[in-house]
Amino acid sequence: MFNAIHLNSIGYVFEFGAKIGLAVSTQPIFFFAEEDSYRQFLSADQLKMAYRIKSLEKENILFSLSSDAPCTPWAEPDSPFYGIYAAVTRHTAAGGFINEDEGIPVVRAILAYTRDAAEMSGFVNNGTLTPGKDADFVILDRDIFSQKAEDLAKVKPASTWIGGEKVWSQEKK
Repeated sequence: MFNAIHLNSIGYVFEFGAKIGLAVSTQPIFFFAEEDSYRQFLSADQLKMAYRIKSLEKENILFSLSSDAPCTPWAEPDSPFYGIYAAVTRHTAAGGFINEDEGIPVVRAILAYTRDAAEMSGFVNNGTLTPGKDADFVILDRDIFSQKAEDLAKVKPASTWIGGEKVWSQEKK
């Protein structure tokens, strides 16, 4: 597995990635939380190559999204919802954008956090809710698919289930 930030660092990624079975894990929370640093230390050409998530999909390269927690300074480093928000909107916490044309749909971001992450990690009984697999899932406090893009980071888990049993619940007040 290759952890990708700047995909121009390996020239063959887009040309040969799918052919050689390359799998890429990337963390959009970093450009969301650290836009100023990226703009300070990367040239304009380098920044154009950062976090090219939509390009990975276009080239049929298996990719997952993750938080890389606790390695980000963001207030909620382990929340996947900031990463989903960033992957979809390409907005940053500072109010800017990083490579707007590399945004992906919500459903694709969720699949990258679940199904594709499980596949890349070798977890054959996780990643999808299908007969015969472990029933590990979360129930969200709202329908993530009907949210406006700018509200995706506000989504929260309502309960967590492992092996089909509830192990955590956020009680409504």
